[in-house]
Amino acid sequence: MRKFLLLFFVCFLTSDLFSQNLTQSNFISVMCPQYMSSGTNTRLPVVFRASIIGLAPNTTYRYFNQGALYTDLGTTNPGAGNPMLISSSGNYTYTTSPSLSTSGNYETFTTDATGRYTGWFALVNTGNARFTPGNYIIPSIVIDSAGNGVVKYRYA
Repeated sequence: MRKFLLLFFVCFLTSDLFSQNLTQSNFISVMCPQYMSSGTNTRLPVVFRASIIGLAPNTTYRYFNQGALYTDLGTTNPGAGNPMLISSSGNYTYTTSPSLSTSGNYETFTTDATGRYTGWFALVNTGNARFTPGNYIIPSIVIDSAGNGVVKYRYA
């Protein structure tokens, strides 16, 4: 009972971290590594599989993904890292300038009839301070609303 109350209390105290700008719901880890490399000498890709739920059915969205810290939650900052944008066909594009409005700096996915998409996502760490050894990096994804490059959702 004490563990449950402690968990409830901690969730209550941190509930304002999960604001509308970078939300914890709707982005579900299916297969995500526990550790990633750090520093600029070991730029190994971090590949993970995730599901995004609660979107419009049968709709195509633009996206890019990065790695965020807890301090990024509740802000408009999606994090850092260079996305490897993996298409549904398995091909990928590497970008150092993620953007929802510039072709080649985003990828697209199409949701199923329930408004869900499950796919592969990847990023490469950079020299950004977020990738300092000991930091806890959270995969994040930025999604547009109607293929127009305007940010609609930020999930982590």
